[in-house]
Amino acid sequence: WHERRDPAIGIFKRMFGEEVTQHFVDRVLFPWAKTKKRRAGAFGSGQRSILRQMQRESMKLHTRSQAPKHGQTKEPKRVPMSQRSVTKESMLQYLVDSQVAYQAFEDLTAANSEIMELHDTGLERVEVLREDIAELAGREGLQVPEPSEHATSYAKRLRELAATDAPRFVCHWYNHHFAHTAGGRMIYAFARKKAFGEDGGAPLGFWEKYPKAGPSNDYKELLAGARARVEACAKDWSPEARRDCAGETPKAFEMSGGLLKSLWVDA
Repeated sequence: WHERRDPAIGIFKRMFGEEVTQHFVDRVLFPWAKTKKRRAGAFGSGQRSILRQMQRESMKLHTRSQAPKHGQTKEPKRVPMSQRSVTKESMLQYLVDSQVAYQAFEDLTAANSEIMELHDTGLERVEVLREDIAELAGREGLQVPEPSEHATSYAKRLRELAATDAPRFVCHWYNHHFAHTAGGRMIYAFARKKAFGEDGGAPLGFWEKYPKAGPSNDYKELLAGARARVEACAKDWSPEARRDCAGETPKAFEMSGGLLKSLWVDA
């Protein structure tokens, strides 16, 4: 379903054309999609999938160009990705801000029994971000910046939700982690060339390294397990709690996506 709904794929089609984008999607993002059967059993008979509920809400935030069949919002006026600038400094700031968000997710899921299903999924990024930040700053002679106000505000919001509203927290966790492995990888492919030149510079583990995926480093199986864990979190929720979770989608898009302002120099 990500291939049909991810907004970055629509953007890349307009920038690079249908053929190049489809090749990237088939070979890099979702190489298993055409051959792997859909998984069943994530939730029991008579239960509604919380993933589907969140997906329906996300379509209200997509344009027709992003999701031709289901997009419902108007095209916004924004600077095309091809015209945006990324520097080594802005890339470093984005990594620092991302570490703040992921640290909050990891700390909170480890400490709260209501959301502990989402801990240790293999999608954790804090350790690889620490390595990336140290390596990039050292290689380029950069000073590691302080986190941006948006990053610290996002972490504060996550802490509030973890303490008072687990369903809304789960919405943020799901959207943030899954966006990173889909549209986030496409943004990375574009941004690294802007920052480091046509060869993209040294690979960044934030996007490239998944130690818990084993020797294959294939994060896609980790995503399957994470989906099941999200459903497990919601298994005993009331209809109201499920609505709260899905209804948090616009805020999750806004706050998670807002971290990208650090990446774009002209955002």
